[in-house]
Amino acid sequence: MTRDYVTLQVNSFVGAFHDAVILYALALNETLAEGGDPRNGTAVTRHMWNRTFTGVYVCMYDSLNQLYF
Repeated sequence: MTRDYVTLQVNSFVGAFHDAVILYALALNETLAEGGDPRNGTAVTRHMWNRTFTGVYVCMYDSLNQLYF
């Protein structure tokens, strides 16, 4: 059985949503690992600041929490 792969273009909103979910999951996991409350949005958001990660768009966040593509 062979599989043919096709290159697909994905809507940019889908890629951005994927990256947002990954960023949230990383921050939430770190908050929980520290014994934090997942309902504390401030604590979760703090873990999103000053971090870089590779996503669909290879996003980087700078120290001012500005998004760069």
